[in-house]
Amino acid sequence: MKRYQDTSAVRGIISLTAAVAFLLILSTPIPAQRPQPLSPSERKARERTRFEQDLQLRGLINERNVDQSENQNQLRQVIEQTKVDFERIQVLDRNLMLVVLANNGFDYKNLTDSTSEIRKRAKRLKDNMKLPPPIEGQADLLKPNEIGQPQMKTALLQLNDRIVSFVTNPLFQAANWIDVQLGAKASRDLDAIIELSGDIKKSAERLSKPSK
Repeated sequence: MKRYQDTSAVRGIISLTAAVAFLLILSTPIPAQRPQPLSPSERKARERTRFEQDLQLRGLINERNVDQSENQNQLRQVIEQTKVDFERIQVLDRNLMLVVLANNGFDYKNLTDSTSEIRKRAKRLKDNMKLPPPIEGQADLLKPNEIGQPQMKTALLQLNDRIVSFVTNPLFQAANWIDVQLGAKASRDLDAIIELSGDIKKSAERLSKPSK
């Protein structure tokens, strides 16, 4: 069990660079001369452009959320928000896994804030991304009344598994374009992230209150 938990925790510490690597879209011609190394700011700008192109070209943005009168500007805002949410849930998850690895107990106020933000961003990703309905057979997740102090680590590892599954979905690779099964899996993972983060938040709020 410890080996599983450690493996899950390590998997959860995903670097932002690795996550963005799954979002490569357009190939560019190789120049005849040897290219000069990109500065960090240039590399980040190029990755950001590719992410935006990826979302637009593969129709992953739900355009019902875009005001047609200000289409281009609002579309860019939705794309930018999607990018931020996609990155931020990984940062939050990584920080939670560092706490799990430290094994020094939980700050339930911080846990409440983190899972609340994960849930908010996962719901917005679900709303802003045009994904098919989730596939059936969602894995069993711990419920609020089942998450006491002894089960909190297990619940956080379950949440980590779902976040890792979502952000590493091959749907976000250029070669897959729109794959219905992969899209349904991403949708299922988002549903699980929303549900479990909400349940952990409720349990953390309950555990933060002094016993009477």
